[in-house]
Amino acid sequence: MKAIIEFDLDNEQDLLSYNLCNNASNMHSCLYEFDKKLRSMYKYEGKNIAEEFRDLLHIYLNAHKITL
Repeated sequence: MKAIIEFDLDNEQDLLSYNLCNNASNMHSCLYEFDKKLRSMYKYEGKNIAEEFRDLLHIYLNAHKITL
């Protein structure tokens, strides 16, 4: 099975969509690392605010159907 996505890079909306697709992996990595840092801050440093931020992050991720 193959999927081919085609963009017209002369079209501004397509260019924005292309850039979003092109950066999706980096965005996922960033969110994953941020989640791990928050977990570490809560677990090892006892910072309760980190747990609150992590819970909030997961609410937004779930709302957008994003899994890390």
